[in-house]
Amino acid sequence: MKKILPIFLVIFSSLLFSQSFYSTSTKSNDVDKLLVWLQYNALQEGIAIEYGSAIFRNNILEINDLKISEYAGRNVPTARSLGDLISGNSGNLGTGVITAKKIKINFKSLVDLSNFSKSRNKTLLANMYKSQVFFEIQELRFPSEVFLEEIGDELNFTQLSIANRAANYLNNLSVKIELKAKGRFRAEAIFTADLNDELSLLYSGDTSVDGDNIGYQYFSMLEMIVGPFDQISSKMQSFIAITTIECPALYEKNNIDAWFAYSDNEYCRSADRFLNELDLESELDVFDEDIIDSEMFLVSNPLGSKIYGFQVNLNWSNRVLRDASILSGGVIDTALLTIKSIFDTRLNKQEFDQLLYQFSGPEYGEIISSVLQGDEIYREYSKYQPKIKSFANNPQGIGFTIKSRSGIDEEYLFYAAENPLLLVSLLDDIELELLLNKRN
Repeated sequence: MKKILPIFLVIFSSLLFSQSFYSTSTKSNDVDKLLVWLQYNALQEGIAIEYGSAIFRNNILEINDLKISEYAGRNVPTARSLGDLISGNSGNLGTGVITAKKIKINFKSLVDLSNFSKSRNKTLLANMYKSQVFFEIQELRFPSEVFLEEIGDELNFTQLSIANRAANYLNNLSVKIELKAKGRFRAEAIFTADLNDELSLLYSGDTSVDGDNIGYQYFSMLEMIVGPFDQISSKMQSFIAITTIECPALYEKNNIDAWFAYSDNEYCRSADRFLNELDLESELDVFDEDIIDSEMFLVSNPLGSKIYGFQVNLNWSNRVLRDASILSGGVIDTALLTIKSIFDTRLNKQEFDQLLYQFSGPEYGEIISSVLQGDEIYREYSKYQPKIKSFANNPQGIGFTIKSRSGIDEEYLFYAAENPLLLVSLLDDIELELLLNKRN
């Protein structure tokens, strides 16, 4: 897979930053040209990549009926194109095959990000906070071996059989990443993932950026992120232009002979020289641990950037719970029994304070009691006691939401990470809700 990842990066970076894709009628043809190079390079790694259609329209790339399988290497006498060769050599469905019904990627906001880093036009920044879907994948199916090989050595025979069963019914993944606008520079980012209607996860964050305080640090970080893709895009535009002129047979309908000739170094030597000189690894060296480090992102955010809330929620089916309980070796069942015993009946205030002290332990009991003293925490307990009891008897989902009425400064959180006691001052402005058996 060593060659495939760089080619993927080439395809997407070229789409992101090449303005020609947005101003000419040949943009879909250029996408096909990039994808055919992806297919060829994948074949060199023993992998067959097929797709029903690839369309790039209105800033959205849509790939339908994607199939990735092992390349069998058989002779296909009837093959007239590279696509015929791949489909004739690909593995059988159900044997180590990855498929996806549809993949959609919206590049508009990323193009705006690139343009914003150059022009510093705040209108482009506002466009990135409009409601839109960034990424969506429907019905991604992958072989159970992918999951089992990661955990197989950690399980006994019984657990392995349960994991194998779970892997076979949790092998259909759908993912969506979207943005819902809440103001000119404020939006809620939402991530949802669903595994065959058996297990689903929702995560969202409501944040804003202060456009008036965007300064040097912010743009320096932005340019370091965008710059490498700009460089790759420029080189790949040259690559497509060169091969279109000098190696047109590679892009024709019946092109198998041209690709065989290229493989034998008898055709399109200019493309070969170009790819050998293209050092994607050095272009992407900027994305090391120092640049991606979360503290640098926090420092680079403009003053006044705020977090208004976030939510996490996980749902599961009865058989997911059953299999997870077996895999946990009784840990989940024990936890549920403990919750039932604690929340089966409502405690009075004195009993609740004693229980809180016991759970906190002698070292922290007095501190916890002093912080949570008063009737407010007991009122919250009284509100949630019947809900937690119901959850313990029939657990179907759990999560929480945190909301801030005035917004929490991201810079403040940066300092609170070093001094957690600063978080106490936020309690009056925060609303915390426990989600129990709430469907996504």
